[in-house]
Amino acid sequence: MLLVMLVVGQKVALPLFIALYLIRWGNYNWRAAAGHAVGGYVILVGFYDQIMHLFWHPALLPTWLFI
Repeated sequence: MLLVMLVVGQKVALPLFIALYLIRWGNYNWRAAAGHAVGGYVILVGFYDQIMHLFWHPALLPTWLFI
C-alpha cells in the first residue's frame, strides 16, 4: 500500500485499496466496491483536500513519465 501510494499518489491509491479490500476480503461485488471507492474519493477530495487543506505527498509516476 505504501509503495503504491508513493508511485501513483494517495488520491488514487486509497480508493483503489478500498475497492480491492472490499472485493477480496469483504466479498462485495465489483459494483458495490466501486461505489464505496468513489465515495471514499469524494470524501478524500471534498473534505480532506478542500476543507482541511491536507498536504498530499507528490506521486512519483508523473515525474517519471514527463521528465
